[in-house]
Amino acid sequence: MNIDSRILLEIFGYIGSALVVVSMLMTSVTKLRIINMCGSVISTIYSVIVGAWPIVIMNGCIMAINFYHVVLSVKDKLELTYAVAKGNDTSVRQFVSLYENVITSKDAAYTSNITENTDALILFNDSEIVSVFAGKIEAECFALDFCYALPEFEKGAAVTALEFFKANGISKLCPTSPAFSKELRRLGIDERDGMLIEQI
Repeated sequence: MNIDSRILLEIFGYIGSALVVVSMLMTSVTKLRIINMCGSVISTIYSVIVGAWPIVIMNGCIMAINFYHVVLSVKDKLELTYAVAKGNDTSVRQFVSLYENVITSKDAAYTSNITENTDALILFNDSEIVSVFAGKIEAECFALDFCYALPEFEKGAAVTALEFFKANGISKLCPTSPAFSKELRRLGIDERDGMLIEQI
């Protein structure tokens, strides 16, 4: 192997290591696993070329574990169910209290406006609550007072919520806090889905 080939091989190996490190910065577990898996693939190829067989075995196991969980995650996302409730529902209140701190970390001025008259969409994976959208339905607008989805169910929550909103004549989401505007876009719900987001 000449010097140029060795340098390219080293760069290839560093890319694999960098992807593994970058994956640890992801807040979404699914994104973490996918990026980590890509890094493991590159590291495995690099290790095979240089003959580092213990590293090959380790990265092979990491790839298999990540692949298994990604497949499970995709399967789970496709099987979300939902229920409609009011703001005084125990499940809604528990979920909001658990994840309200995530919202206040993005908007320190946020205070919960959820009352017994609040409309809530609860999304489930099996019997586990993975997302809640809460607010007030006003004509074609849903004034959002709370929305959050567990990171590993972001895509499924977005798809299921959009289907529900559109089926119920809601064409505009109106977040009451800038934090919810960010959350909706993080979930991939924006104008590209035909759903308008308009800050109140």
